[in-house]
Amino acid sequence: MSTKIYRSGNVASDTLTDFIMLYGFIATDGNVTHLRQPFTTTGYQVTAAKTLYVARIAIEGTGNPGWWKMGYADNDVGYNTATARTNGVMAIGTDDTGNNGRIIVPANYSGAVVYGVPDQMRFLWKLGIAGKYPFVRRVGATPNDTVCLWCVEI
Repeated sequence: MSTKIYRSGNVASDTLTDFIMLYGFIATDGNVTHLRQPFTTTGYQVTAAKTLYVARIAIEGTGNPGWWKMGYADNDVGYNTATARTNGVMAIGTDDTGNNGRIIVPANYSGAVVYGVPDQMRFLWKLGIAGKYPFVRRVGATPNDTVCLWCVEI
């Protein structure tokens, strides 16, 4: 019997698991997008009896700097929308609308990029629980940003 180790950046797991790529896009201040996997048209739902953790994040775009808020909800409200979520819970950010959060996109109007987990933390970060839909929300003037998350379910 052997132990298999997989690595992404500074995160390693001794359990055989696939990394889950999730994407979102925000183009309007205050909008929300439910994260989705490549080649899908609906929000990602965390697998039953699992918890979703973020291992790495990349944000690219030409928008102004702003606050990124992340969490999960009971429903998928779509992509880049102002539609209210049902029972939204914030994992990053203390409330749904205020100027708070964890990730600030650099003011680089030719293509801002941030690599690593929020604030360059070096551990897995819990985003969603079983059966819920993870989302991102951007608060700050003139966003135009895509977010990509590398995640695992444990």
